[in-house]
Amino acid sequence: MTRVHILESENVFDEMFSIAHLYNSASSYTAKPIHIQPIFMSIIFHHYKQLARLSREIEEVKRMNDNSTICRN
Repeated sequence: MTRVHILESENVFDEMFSIAHLYNSASSYTAKPIHIQPIFMSIIFHHYKQLARLSREIEEVKRMNDNSTICRN
């Protein structure tokens, strides 16, 4: 993994956890942490990164389509 990928992963991870505070009250009711939680978190993190990348790609394609429509007119 290159330094750029590491920084991108750190940024995505920070972004993901900044959203997590919305659910702190619900998660505070957990009495005993489950040992499988880190595994689930890694899977969720991986999927979150994929969704974020796909979302950026979709927005880029939309902008390209909008620009090509403007150029035709």
